[in-house]
Amino acid sequence: MKHLLIVSFLILFFRLNAQIEHVQIVKKSNPLVPNISGYTEGNIPYYLLCDSLGIRSSGGFIVNEFTISYRGEEYKIKGNIIPDSICVYIGSCKFEQIVFFNEIYAINKQKEVIRLYPFNLKPVKNEH
Repeated sequence: MKHLLIVSFLILFFRLNAQIEHVQIVKKSNPLVPNISGYTEGNIPYYLLCDSLGIRSSGGFIVNEFTISYRGEEYKIKGNIIPDSICVYIGSCKFEQIVFFNEIYAINKQKEVIRLYPFNLKPVKNEH
């Protein structure tokens, strides 16, 4: 009787296991979340912060204006690239301080101005 119960349990277990569907989760990036070199949050290597491609969007929006804040100073920038003078300033200060990107405006495919989500990054000297 005990063996019959164990065998029944095993058959039930294997049937339930066979019915489980495997689901693959695919992470899609939000087109309203801009990035620099693919970074949308957390640490970013300093050498990538001033990427020549600037702030981009996975939705193909063209960033035409943003505000950057660092160490209490705020700069309004036209275009999508952090100016060299600001990159040099960030590099001359102590690393591990957060750079804030706010008021990010872009043009969509219909030529409409849209506002992208703000984000922040922490430049670090030696991170790969």
